[in-house]
Amino acid sequence: MPTRVCMRKWRPLILSAGLFLIAPPLAQSQSAEEIIAERGCPKCKLSQADLRGLELEAANFAGARMIEADLKNASLPQANFAKASLHRAELEKANLAGANFARAIMREVDLEKTDLTGANLSQTDMRDADLENATIAEANLAEADLRHTLLRRAAGTGANFSYTLMDQADLERAVLREANFTRARLTSADLDRADLSGSSFIDADLSKAHLSSANLSGAIFDGADLSGALLRRTRLSGADLSDADGLEQEQVDMACGDQDTRLPNRLTIKTCGADD
Repeated sequence: MPTRVCMRKWRPLILSAGLFLIAPPLAQSQSAEEIIAERGCPKCKLSQADLRGLELEAANFAGARMIEADLKNASLPQANFAKASLHRAELEKANLAGANFARAIMREVDLEKTDLTGANLSQTDMRDADLENATIAEANLAEADLRHTLLRRAAGTGANFSYTLMDQADLERAVLREANFTRARLTSADLDRADLSGSSFIDADLSKAHLSSANLSGAIFDGADLSGALLRRTRLSGADLSDADGLEQEQVDMACGDQDTRLPNRLTIKTCGADD
């Protein structure tokens, strides 16, 4: 007969009136088999746990301590990781579609080639995380901290990056069509060769961002700061930059657009050719 997943030790809490209550600390988890039997292990100590290949739908790991846990190739769609600690956890090639990571600590987490379609990553700390080749379509990353995060070749059509910190993030060759970057901070971010067509950059900070050879067709830049942004061979067909800040003619001279490209008064742009 297997032991229960969450083995709790009890500790006293001293109240101001001198009374004692018994309160549980974080629970312990023994094995993947027990986690499957209990449909997860909320608030468990799972640091460095070997859960590679774990398969469980709608598992509950809310508040769990999973520092450096190995979840490579795991299939955990719709799982709940809200407020969990996943610092340096291995989640490469995992299926985490629809999972909830709201307010989770995910610094330096490995999410390379992971499926995060429709996942909730709002208010997460994902600094220095690896999401190269990850799928983040329709994912919610609002108010997340993605500074220095690697998102190279990530696929995220319709993803929400509103109010997200993305200073010096690497999004080279990412496909983020119709994404929402409203009020996102992308200072010195690398967006070279990214497909950002149809995306919204309303009030975003793109100062000193690299946008070489990026596709920004149909993108909206109302109130966006483009001071010092590199627009070499950037495609701006149909983009609305009429209310953008910090945009200079010498920047626009390196880009191309069409008759539907809207620019601030006094600026002009060349028409994109077949090679642009």
